Amino acid sequence: LLVDRLSDEGLNFGFADLQAKLRYDLSDGQSASLTFITGTSTLREIPDDPDDDNAFIGKNTSAILIANWRAAFRKAVLTAGILGAANTFRNHTIVRIDLEQGTNDQVAARADVSIDAGRGTQIETGVLLEHVDEFQRKQRLSTQTTTLLLNDYRGHALREGAYARVTVRRGKRFAISPGARVDHAGLTNQTTASPWVQTELTLPRGFVMRAAAGVYQQFADFEEVLGPSLEANETMRAWGSRYAKLVFERCQNNKRQACRVLGITYHTLI
Repeated sequence: LLVDRLSDEGLNFGFADLQAKLRYDLSDGQSASLTFITGTSTLREIPDDPDDDNAFIGKNTSAILIANWRAAFRKAVLTAGILGAANTFRNHTIVRIDLEQGTNDQVAARADVSIDAGRGTQIETGVLLEHVDEFQRKQRLSTQTTTLLLNDYRGHALREGAYARVTVRRGKRFAISPGARVDHAGLTNQTTASPWVQTELTLPRGFVMRAAAGVYQQFADFEEVLGPSLEANETMRAWGSRYAKLVFERCQNNKRQACRVLGITYHTLI
């Protein structure tokens, strides 16, 4: 249990959280764990004028429960997990005029497997299934006593995803790791693919060269899709980015493990 309170000019912030974890070894190669995290926080604006009714108070409460299972075999490791999370928040003035309130509830399941294919080759793959239910209502004060509605929606949707990655090592100096993932968002009924590749080459005199390139996709969220600012016939498309990176690194093998890094990165939205 952790309780703390911070104060700054014009603001007062306090929070408390509780964490617990239980782990049990089912056998020599299998284990299960259960993790629980919950917390609450309050942000309060301290008005300069005691008669100022527009000062706000923000409250947030969250809880997360995670169950994991892991099994290790001679040339493979299998993991599976289930997550449940709930979050609720409310921001209001000191006279209790609501400015923003909402909830976000999430249930997700994931399974991953890592296989040693021999000859320096490692194969990783996994799947994800996630369900999210979200509610949000947002408004702002137009006068001392009246409000203007900015957002008011409730929605729920499924998201499915799968990925695969192969890592090939040749000796101690070279490794290459191509991979890709495919995701589908039920909220927008869109499917995206995100490929990538990473390489590493160990050079003489302690130098290491790393290079990577890929395309990453992201779906529109609930507020962007269900918000009242959108036209009824407008569809938010998925967006993403392309990136490439080249890094040279040299580390000195001493107690401080000092490293010098020189790199260049290219990034563009699509």
